[in-house]
Amino acid sequence: MPSNGGPIADPATAPRDPAVRAGFRDLLRYLAARYGADPNLFGWTMWIECDSVAKSGLANWHAAMAAHLRSLDPGRHPISAEFITATGEADVWALPGIDYTQLAGYVSGEQVQTFLARAATLQPFAKPALIEEYGGKSNAGGVRWTAHLIHDGLWTGWFMRLAGTPLAWYWQVVFDQGLERHYRRFAAFIAGADLRGTAWTHRFVPIKGDGTLRALVRSSSERAWVWIHAADLARLPAVADYWQRGPGDDPKRPVGFDPLAADATLHARVLAWRRGMDTAPRRTAK
Repeated sequence: MPSNGGPIADPATAPRDPAVRAGFRDLLRYLAARYGADPNLFGWTMWIECDSVAKSGLANWHAAMAAHLRSLDPGRHPISAEFITATGEADVWALPGIDYTQLAGYVSGEQVQTFLARAATLQPFAKPALIEEYGGKSNAGGVRWTAHLIHDGLWTGWFMRLAGTPLAWYWQVVFDQGLERHYRRFAAFIAGADLRGTAWTHRFVPIKGDGTLRALVRSSSERAWVWIHAADLARLPAVADYWQRGPGDDPKRPVGFDPLAADATLHARVLAWRRGMDTAPRRTAK
């Protein structure tokens, strides 16, 4: 706002305003010089939730700013955009200067179904796709519920057309509750797996004989992974922000899995493998 020393009166005009663009180019020059050679940097997200500020001019802005950043970045990191909606904007995702696509995966119903919808939305752009935020609803929920969905998100992403493991937003819950063990177990499970050069089929199927179990399947002509999960365990309401609740405040949960327990294991009986789908898995994980 001009009254605060800013160049524009309406934030929605930011993508088109010459002074704002000039200031952002200066910011990109600094960021590229400061962080561009850092080996811990994966990529650049140009503007977080840009569509919450502006509704027009975003494709032109991203094209210009991505080209400018690419000319400055010594590490040649991939560049992306980020939106508040569940789809983003197709004209931005289609830009040659946008290297990968990403959407948030906060729950609207069941997390697996939410992730499937996000992956399907991004697939037509034929670029690497990520779930760049997830963990319950955008305003979180009870600690156990949030922890459960953080756990499930690791496994869910492996069975979808995504370029990497989904990224949990509530990192403070991960560290406070010691949930790093879920990441270690998942990393050990996939250690050595090379997914390149293989035609994969991805499926979401029910387990016959059990009305609560579901399976996500990643398979090829030579190998397959199957993740069996109990969807009912995560179908709980996010009744309040997690920071306002204690460990015992969650709604009543089905018995079988506690994501906060040191040895969090779900025990379930699978009646049979369908012939031709897969043999018994060679690896198991808690």
